[in-house]
Formats: sequence, C-alpha cells, structure tokens
Amino acid sequence: MKPFRNPMYDGVYQFQVQTLSTGKSTYNPIIGTARLQFYGVNAHE
Repeated sequence: MKPFRNPMYDGVYQFQVQTLSTGKSTYNPIIGTARLQFYGVNAHE
C-alpha cells in the first residue's frame, strides 16, 4: 500500500481492517486494528 497523502495534523490515527465478502453473506469481520503516530507535522510546508 502507498499513502495518498500524509495527515495535516500530528497525533495518533487509529484504523481498522475489515473483510468484505463478495457473496450474500452480511458477516464482515474486523481482522485487525492498528494506529499510526505522526510527530511535528507542519501543515504550512
């Protein structure tokens, strides 16, 4: 994966990864949770 862009503000960003089925099943489990922390992001550069 490659990021589209970095966040404009520093801090902790949490995200989840969820599976999506192609069939009629409505059960789409979350398979992971993670976080990224960005330090000293300057939005004006």
